[in-house]
Amino acid sequence: MFVNIDKVIEELKQNKFSHIASEKINIKANEITDLALLKKSWDYLPIDPYMKKDDTYRRRCFGKFIVDIVNKTIDFVDDNTFFQSSEINRYAGGIERKLPKMSDVISSNIVLRKIIENTLNAFLMYKKKESNVWDVFVHQFRIESKKGMQGNPTPEGIHKDGHTFISMHMIGRYNIEGGHPISMMKIETK
Repeated sequence: MFVNIDKVIEELKQNKFSHIASEKINIKANEITDLALLKKSWDYLPIDPYMKKDDTYRRRCFGKFIVDIVNKTIDFVDDNTFFQSSEINRYAGGIERKLPKMSDVISSNIVLRKIIENTLNAFLMYKKKESNVWDVFVHQFRIESKKGMQGNPTPEGIHKDGHTFISMHMIGRYNIEGGHPISMMKIETK
């Protein structure tokens, strides 16, 4: 999998974000099967157990990785605990959540690991950080909407997650008319 990193860095510097259209991502022949498996995994996500009673539109699983830049390793961590303070997340913050764990098949997926590697490399080229070891949290979300029911990816509303970097990747969009994904950011200047 290859993306023009120089273009990503340039966009990050100019806009504080980068948008890469799917047709700009080159998938190698040996990655096609893994890409199909990764896409298909969204069909089997369980309902997010931390959604409120009638909010059954969000499916999710979670994986933690430790990425060592120097040794070029990406290790899956067998811990599906996720915590955000209630200041950051008014909807489900302040609770130590045990989220549905990402499957071993997906955590070892070549394409997912390339996404992690390429994304972290772009971030580190954009803004150098002291650490060579990074905790990477991967959330797989599937938002479902039906007639008369709005899918709401972030039930807590516009928020900051409290992480150094955030990366979102749209893997698929099916049976959708209208609407478009957006992200909001506050650009801080000094």
